[in-house]
Amino acid sequence: MEQIISFFTDTDSSQLLVLFVKAFAVLFSVLYLVYAVIITRQSQEMNKTFSSPMGPFIFFMSFVQIVFAIILIYVSIVLL
Repeated sequence: MEQIISFFTDTDSSQLLVLFVKAFAVLFSVLYLVYAVIITRQSQEMNKTFSSPMGPFIFFMSFVQIVFAIILIYVSIVLL
């Protein structure tokens, strides 16, 4: 607990800014993953209700969004 308190009291503002940017990046990435999952579910329901020749392409693009969101989470946690 003392390490956490000393981190916020002894560090300069640049380290706090980096921590804020990392936290925002992780939060944004997780929210984007939730969005991508919702879009995928909606495209599945759309294909059940209304079939079109573009249905498989739309589902593929929504799946690509999920993969991109997972990569974005990895980048925001590990590389930033």
